[in-house]
Amino acid sequence: MDGDNIRQDRRKYVDESMEFGTSYEPEVAIRKPKLKVNGAKEIVPTRVTSNPVLQTMMYQQSENQFQEGWDYLLGDHHNVIRKALGQSLIVKAMYDGSVVAKAYCLFRGWGDIEKNHEEAYDLLIKKGNNSNALALQAYFRRNGYGCDPDPIDAIRLFSSAAETRHSWAIAMLAFFYQEDEVIPKDDKRAFRLYRKSANLGYTRAKHNLAEMYWEGRGVLENREEAMRWFREASHQEYDR
Repeated sequence: MDGDNIRQDRRKYVDESMEFGTSYEPEVAIRKPKLKVNGAKEIVPTRVTSNPVLQTMMYQQSENQFQEGWDYLLGDHHNVIRKALGQSLIVKAMYDGSVVAKAYCLFRGWGDIEKNHEEAYDLLIKKGNNSNALALQAYFRRNGYGCDPDPIDAIRLFSSAAETRHSWAIAMLAFFYQEDEVIPKDDKRAFRLYRKSANLGYTRAKHNLAEMYWEGRGVLENREEAMRWFREASHQEYDR
């Protein structure tokens, strides 16, 4: 392993880990009324209902759909990365009423809507304490998407999301502790955070944890353990 290349790749982590702004050839056609997945089955947006109980159930289902799409997009919760499927499921979640999915689609310009960072950020604020909304708010605040950049507030928001066991937010905090830019560098704390995120199933955290074992940063060097985590990440189709 080339240590300089590892460090250079890691420094790009915050801005490239979610590949914001990228679109993938969807495995699901994103136009209503029918969304087809690889010709194997059809996903149809849920019909609108006036029944308040059903509306609540539909809304929760759409938020769960966003989580499923997120997991495929990023390789989270031990899922194999399938970016096109992840995009398609997130767009479907938007159609079915997920506020976070709509904010995400506005951010990336998915689902036949134009990018609008300000509207996306406003939706995330209105969503409140939802863990995905908090994590995305943090990313927006760090980079100034639709708001003034504020890395300290970004860390606060990532921390709030991390308290809910949000694996991507936990990994983002680990990155901050590695880089000594906003908060003091603490490799041991970064290692613990990456390990927690990796155990929750986030593939990039597994890869970064392997790098720390390989280099002996924040932990005693252990090449055997490093290779185990590199393999774990590769099983989810992680490719830096």
